[in-house]
Amino acid sequence: MTTTDVLCGQSGVDQLIEAAFDRAATVTSEVDVSGGRGTFREVVRLDLDGPEPIPKTVVAKLPVANANREAAASSGAYHREVAAYSHLLPLSPITFPKFHAAVTAGPTAAFLLEDLTPLRRVDQLDGLDATDAVAVADALGHFHRSWLGRVDAPGNLPAELGVRRSAVAGFSLDSLARGLDAVRIRWDEVTSREIEAFADMLANAPALIAAFTDAANSDPTLCHGDPRADNLCFAADGTAVLFDWQQIAVQFPEADLAWLAATSLSPGIRRACIDDILECHGSTAGRFRLGLVLPGLAALLLAQREAEHDRARRFIATSLRRIAGAVIDYDVAGAAS
Repeated sequence: MTTTDVLCGQSGVDQLIEAAFDRAATVTSEVDVSGGRGTFREVVRLDLDGPEPIPKTVVAKLPVANANREAAASSGAYHREVAAYSHLLPLSPITFPKFHAAVTAGPTAAFLLEDLTPLRRVDQLDGLDATDAVAVADALGHFHRSWLGRVDAPGNLPAELGVRRSAVAGFSLDSLARGLDAVRIRWDEVTSREIEAFADMLANAPALIAAFTDAANSDPTLCHGDPRADNLCFAADGTAVLFDWQQIAVQFPEADLAWLAATSLSPGIRRACIDDILECHGSTAGRFRLGLVLPGLAALLLAQREAEHDRARRFIATSLRRIAGAVIDYDVAGAAS
């Protein structure tokens, strides 16, 4: 068993239970609740037997046993999530799952978290409605505002924890080019007009990356990095609860809004409610347009991902088409001019 394998499957579950509850809890049953949603993780709900205050159920997030795990490990995604749950989220005014334990092995990590399965979920393939989208924007707004001015303060915690700054700054032009080839070859669902939009993004990628990074440096805050429907749920009062913090980054707030709208709203709903989303968050259309550089370029990385299940394939195809639609609507390829 390699270093990156030791947290997969039952081995990971056993280590998490021991780290969180020593030997006072026993797992009585396990149910896979990932539903094909996890790109980098397997998600298992565990029923526990043990004395108070051990919870009756928890959720274990384990590294996937495929090539996507290596991509996540090499990018630092697993360790970013450790930093988020252990240090950053407790200082933030946002609702997130209770953190019980994390176990690391080399560049990978496994987590034991509060069981959110009773809360309302929206399948990303269906997309959020306008009310839910505004609720997520409201939650993100409180989170973003709380970190404005703090991420560059002396001794700031995100920098100490190695949180990356401007996700697109790390994008490789060679990898983006391979992604455009992947869109053309592997994803028949994407139309020629949408492929053209991605090609325009790639052609202008250096200028777009520079403009995005300048905005991230001039108005920096802490961002979730991947606030899409599959990474959130809703409490009974409609409050958005965000999880999967492995893409956390220091950048400008509209990067999160752009990711939300481009990945998790159908084009019709996005166009109908974008003004409400921006108003709720306190953003502008111009800033939102620049934020769309992130999903517009990241789509070319997404196109290269492994899709081992039917849902994973539909997820990637749907995401590519929604992102392309937003890129076209806002002429994002020209956002740096």
